[in-house]
Amino acid sequence: MDYLLLGTGLLLVGYGGFAARNLPLLQGMLSPRATWLLPLISAALLWCSYFPLNWGELAWVALVPWLLMLRCGAPKSYAASFMGGLGFGLVALQWMRYAHPLMYGAWGALALVLALHWWVFALVTAGLIRARVPWTWSAPAVWVSLEWLRANVDIGFSWYFLAHTQHDYLPYLGLVPITGAYGVSALVMLVNAVMAEALVRFISGRARPQEVALPISVGRVWQSYGDLALNVAGCLALLAANPFLAGRWQQELPPQGAVSVVIVQPNEPQDVRNAPTAERQRRSMEQFKDLLRQARDLSQGSSVELVVWPETSMPFDWVEIRAEERQNGATPTEQVSSAEKNNGGENGAGRKFESAEPEEIQQARAGQRLAQTITRELARLVFTWMLLGVNTQVYCWERDGQGAQDKTGSGRLRVVRYNSALLLDPQGQVAGRYDKIYRIPFGEYLPLRSWLPWVQWLSPYSYEYSITPGSGAQTLQLGPLGKRFGVLICYEDTVPHLPRQFFSPSEAPDFFVNISNDGWFHGSEEHEQHLAIARFRAAETRRALVRSVNMGISAVIDADGTVLALPQDGWQQSKSCAGVLAAEVPIYSGTTWYVRWGDWLVALFGSVIAGGYLIAAVRFISQRKK
Repeated sequence: MDYLLLGTGLLLVGYGGFAARNLPLLQGMLSPRATWLLPLISAALLWCSYFPLNWGELAWVALVPWLLMLRCGAPKSYAASFMGGLGFGLVALQWMRYAHPLMYGAWGALALVLALHWWVFALVTAGLIRARVPWTWSAPAVWVSLEWLRANVDIGFSWYFLAHTQHDYLPYLGLVPITGAYGVSALVMLVNAVMAEALVRFISGRARPQEVALPISVGRVWQSYGDLALNVAGCLALLAANPFLAGRWQQELPPQGAVSVVIVQPNEPQDVRNAPTAERQRRSMEQFKDLLRQARDLSQGSSVELVVWPETSMPFDWVEIRAEERQNGATPTEQVSSAEKNNGGENGAGRKFESAEPEEIQQARAGQRLAQTITRELARLVFTWMLLGVNTQVYCWERDGQGAQDKTGSGRLRVVRYNSALLLDPQGQVAGRYDKIYRIPFGEYLPLRSWLPWVQWLSPYSYEYSITPGSGAQTLQLGPLGKRFGVLICYEDTVPHLPRQFFSPSEAPDFFVNISNDGWFHGSEEHEQHLAIARFRAAETRRALVRSVNMGISAVIDADGTVLALPQDGWQQSKSCAGVLAAEVPIYSGTTWYVRWGDWLVALFGSVIAGGYLIAAVRFISQRKK
């Protein structure tokens, strides 16, 4: 903590020296060719920092060429920044095209989002420099604020944070439980900005001590480089603070026992699941039965407490018919939720029946009986707690505002779909269900479909597939006195703020489980990138994370981000393979600063940006009055 305070103090002192002199933008230092080339060099270096190469050390210098161009105030720097971001996005996101031919559009759209990130960064930082906000403060503030914005907007994309390049060093990054991944992103950008500033000072030749006497030259050197030296010292202090903070977290929030789990990893590409011919169905069922036998063998005669299956891995839908009791004249035991009543809002999750046809209800009841039979059989074979990834269909009965019924006298029925994690006890009874909150645009719903009907053309399916978001984060429990855990489905483990919602004053998870289906991406670098991002959710909350992923990479991640167990010997070997993994998962209690205070660092950076522009506005008005 002392190093953290020292680094912040040095940066503040450096801020004062820099702001007092207000070093101007240096026009004319770069040729037009360099203006376009430098952002592309940064894009290439940054791409190397992520998987598939995973050269994370490059991230500390990757952005220096681009920042140098911006710091020099080169003409057309905004357009060049946009092109650099677009080039990075197109290369980095190329794995999206494997999912479906229509995903080429999503690939281009998300590459455009990253291009806008670079363009807005260039625009806002230029304004802050003119407002005399130091470069070494404005660059981290703007970059992290844009990362936060991408993670929080409805169609955002919380991948490719600068912090994600440092996932291998998470056990030593004690800043993460305080600031979340955003603090590491800020630190990486800060180092890049300081190095770019040092290059600007060196290239511009602002200090030439050889031309003057020694006493004067020392003063000139300090005048030109004193604030920069303080900023360098601040960066070094912040870097040194991380391992000391990591040690403090290990002492304050140590493990308090463990839970024994079995993790199932199928190896079923999504095109097999989407278009199952008879032969493919047979092969899929054979793999399912083989994995089930392996899970049964590992759980029998041992102390396994939980078997985890991936997202939507069950060969059946979980069906609930809440209309049945009402049709028989009884009072329903569970009211229709607001999400179900609204039918998923504009996305139209599910289908509304103005008059339910008997054969449709009979089919639903048959599906319900089948699901209950299969879950009982699974429990008989494995006989331990199981977490199943299922598609859920809930049939809801409702009246209109006047309490009227339709012509059949049975009311109205809706079928509402969820992407769910279903917890079964050893007897096969449902002990809890978590419905996914964070839906993937186009993959799980069509954004703005009621306003823009043509977005249906971007759908990977020819039928209505939208799901309704769950009502909220809730923990599941292994029995009345058992351990609690929170479930993150699919890309929910990439959303920084979502795991914090599982913590409440009355209860908190002992660990997290992520169930996912990465079978869309055919063994590309998406699998490694997804695991790398998930490591931050463990470190931010100081909770171990269990991952069960179709096609991989399944894993057990400790509370400091360390990968404790994999299905095979390494990351590359653990994807595109089927298997079952038994592991001990450490459990923890207590809360980190990030869980307790959230994105306070982003709020601080937002204040820096707002304050800079407010000061600039006041100065502009004052000059106009003169």
